[in-house]
Amino acid sequence: MRIKEILNEELKSLNRLLGLLDKQFKLIMKKDIFGLEEIVDEIKLCNKGEVERRKISNGNSMRELIEKLDDMEADNIYREIKKTLHSLKLQKETNEMLIRQGLSFNQLINASMALMSQSNKLPKEILSILERIRK
Repeated sequence: MRIKEILNEELKSLNRLLGLLDKQFKLIMKKDIFGLEEIVDEIKLCNKGEVERRKISNGNSMRELIEKLDDMEADNIYREIKKTLHSLKLQKETNEMLIRQGLSFNQLINASMALMSQSNKLPKEILSILERIRK
């Protein structure tokens, strides 16, 4: 049945996306800026699979289509999709929070360094330590 094929493909696509978000999380933790830039394109490509599902549902909710099918396998796939979507949401929110925290931390360090360098009251050793933390 065509709907089950599309559901299976969507599940695979969502799992790929979850893997990419996990990879993004690791890159955030490593502070790998270049890796983060590359993964954004991969995430965008992975999101294109959603178009096929929308075509077949014709604006109806997928839950309604699954109920009309009365097919246990399709229902199980749909449940797995819902679980994966929940995991995706949590991972995405975690990544976004870490990125925001990193930006805030860098802004705080930059402001502190600017104040300290203007005052010339701190030893160069402390300024170099702050510079290393910022990187």
